[in-house]
Amino acid sequence: MHGVELEYIITSMLESLQLKNFILVENMVIDFKSGFNVITGETGAGKSLIIKSLSLLAGQMASSSVIYPEKESAFIEATFVVPESLRLPPEILDGDRLTVSRRIFKSKPCVNKLNFESVSLKVFKDVMSKLIFITSQHQVVELMDSSNHIDMFDVYMDATAQQLLSDYRQAYQRYLMLVEKQRKFDHDQSHLKKELLELEMLVQDVDLQLFQRGEEDKLHSDQKECEVLQERKQLVDQIRSVADDSISKLTHLDQLMITFSQLKSKSVALDNDSIIEQLNTLHYSMTQESLEIEYLEAIDLDEVNARLNQIFKAKVKYNVNALDSLLDKAEAAKHKIKELNEILENATAMDLSVQQSYEVAFKLAQSLSQKRRELKAQFVFVIVNQLKQLGMINVKFDVEFSDIDSLSAHGIDRLEFTFSGNPNMPLNSLKRIASGGELSRVMLALIMGHAAVLKQPLLILDEIDVGVGGITANYMGNVLQGLGDGYQLLVVTHLPQIARCANAHFRIIKTVKDDQSYVKIEEIRKEDVSRELQRMVGGDVVASLIK
Repeated sequence: MHGVELEYIITSMLESLQLKNFILVENMVIDFKSGFNVITGETGAGKSLIIKSLSLLAGQMASSSVIYPEKESAFIEATFVVPESLRLPPEILDGDRLTVSRRIFKSKPCVNKLNFESVSLKVFKDVMSKLIFITSQHQVVELMDSSNHIDMFDVYMDATAQQLLSDYRQAYQRYLMLVEKQRKFDHDQSHLKKELLELEMLVQDVDLQLFQRGEEDKLHSDQKECEVLQERKQLVDQIRSVADDSISKLTHLDQLMITFSQLKSKSVALDNDSIIEQLNTLHYSMTQESLEIEYLEAIDLDEVNARLNQIFKAKVKYNVNALDSLLDKAEAAKHKIKELNEILENATAMDLSVQQSYEVAFKLAQSLSQKRRELKAQFVFVIVNQLKQLGMINVKFDVEFSDIDSLSAHGIDRLEFTFSGNPNMPLNSLKRIASGGELSRVMLALIMGHAAVLKQPLLILDEIDVGVGGITANYMGNVLQGLGDGYQLLVVTHLPQIARCANAHFRIIKTVKDDQSYVKIEEIRKEDVSRELQRMVGGDVVASLIK
């Protein structure tokens, strides 16, 4: 475990804060300094007003109650110097500066701006959470949320445990990556299985119908041949019929000519035999043609048409223009089926990888959990010691561990800080029993134990000195002065022992004029600080002791 360490010095700072028509402020500009800034003033002067404005800049929900009387809106604006180490989005920066503002209206939504561009409250709050940490009443959000306690605890772990934590986080990220890959694969797998089923149906359909390459062209050729044969058959039948009729008539004519020649004793010349022979030859030729047609008529046109219709339906079903294209598609489907089956077979290997990565991460998480429990007593000792030095003599503080069912970013541990500020009260959850001042001091004790607990460069402390005085107040002032070497602090206090340690001193002054209250803030020059400390302590004698 460590004492206060400032190796994580962050040079970011709040440069200026402007308030317009805000509560009792008409117009005020405050130029803060680096290091430890303190705000003092008479009770009721309006010191909490500054904290309230910064709480709103941190993303607190706004209401019309903060608007100056008889005004329609209030305006808060701040300028920060932001180093690259904070890794804010470059588009919201102007060089190394960030200007943030909120305009709060009575009758319409609040306008939030980063670098003069309007953004949602969520975006605004996310950015500001990297810059400001406020420990005022009900504002120690990170400390009240037990889910943040494990991060604060881990900061205190030794080098061996830190390496173990780093190893676990790498293993956990690999596990998450594989789980996401598996989830995506499982999502894709349903689509792959559907695609596989469709491809298998295509191949099965084509194979069952015994389609062949070139079959469609041949069927169309057969169809056309059949149509031509019908026409040839009709012509052959007609020619044979006419030839038969012609032979019969010529034979009859020949007989008539013979009879006529006998009656006239005169022969009439007509070469019917030659014509009949030609007609007989024609008849024979048509008879041979008819036999050839009968042979060719073995092709069943109805079967051809039925097969072509079958092919047409298949082409429509699978959205292709030709049977050969369908066969190409079926062939491609067979290759795709093989690929998909290989992919789906990898599911088992992926499940194994996920399981193995889980086991590696879980084993590291178990070692990390054991290490945390070993370091618990030392951590509690450091925090209790710091709290006692901050004036909480009867404080009790502990860390309560519990296991979680699955791996998380922190391993298999859930832990919560428990607290009691009174000897007769049992330990309980911080958010249930700690007051605002107690929460502030617990947070300060954590930061004092190890400065890296504080992730934000600006620490705003309010109610940190409730119930504190004497030696404890001096110790607290010295601690805050030391923290000011690495962070910018803005502390509201009523204790001169704390105020004397500040790098810059501001005083809130409230005046009444024409029955109206006004608040202003002024920076006290070094030579005038002692007068303010004298006012705070209430006497010249004591004031001389704290100069």
